[in-house]
Amino acid sequence: MFHDALKKNNLIGAEVSYVKKLLRPLAAEKRILAFLEGNHEQKMALHSDYNPVEEICEDLDLPYGGGSCVHALRMRRKSAEGTRVCLTNAIHGKRGGATTAGKVTACERQAVRVRDCNIYMRGHGHVKFQLPGERIGARMTSGKLKEYNEPETKGSSGAYCRTLMPGGASYAEDGEYPPTDLGCLFAEITPFAAAGRNDIKMLVELRDLVM
Repeated sequence: MFHDALKKNNLIGAEVSYVKKLLRPLAAEKRILAFLEGNHEQKMALHSDYNPVEEICEDLDLPYGGGSCVHALRMRRKSAEGTRVCLTNAIHGKRGGATTAGKVTACERQAVRVRDCNIYMRGHGHVKFQLPGERIGARMTSGKLKEYNEPETKGSSGAYCRTLMPGGASYAEDGEYPPTDLGCLFAEITPFAAAGRNDIKMLVELRDLVM
């Protein structure tokens, strides 16, 4: 895709223009919560004295999310009283060359380090998986100790593209990655139960989204 730009020594500029073209419609509708920085952007800034993330965020008026960020999504029903807050934690992550088991462990540890979120998302791993579950605990409410359970789900995204190698379809950053999954995670949040008057439960689910 970028062979001509590479010959003209404008590879980074061509890639940044392509990303901005992809994101501009979403940015215009204010549908992007934050722009996270990954290892590729860091390498560009380190080796070229040019920060592509800074340009993208400034040009599209996007919030800068760093390498990891937490967002609170507040949802209110029009027909009745009540508010639900869904906390999300997204991180670019590392461990791209680790085993799938190691990536699952990294996802679990993320939920330990950044507590009390409903959704945990990781990139960089190049393997898609979801870890559904529920967070159970206890808190003091009006001087009484009460149990609670809240939805919690964790997941890792796949890769944007892949390259054919002797071992199969792989993400070829260093030429040694195992076969990879394409696509990203899609989070569906149901802040209020659909049936009856049960307004307590909030449902959260992560699914595959193949690009």
